[in-house]
Amino acid sequence: MDDAVKELLFYQQEYSNLAIENWLEHSLFTWGWWFLVFIFVVPWMIFVKLLDREHTLKVWSFGLIVIIYSLY
Repeated sequence: MDDAVKELLFYQQEYSNLAIENWLEHSLFTWGWWFLVFIFVVPWMIFVKLLDREHTLKVWSFGLIVIIYSLY
């Protein structure tokens, strides 16, 4: 039983290494990856730049209420 567990752990580690290697070689820093980074980061930068500092608490409070309401 002990040898089976060791073999299982070995194959689990091997699979993990192969999955990470595959991700690094075929997914990370591709044009699709950069597109997703752009899509997620740029709107937040625009939002922060255009946000009226006087109404910051109101805007964030409204956003929190919308998030909580949409969960139900």
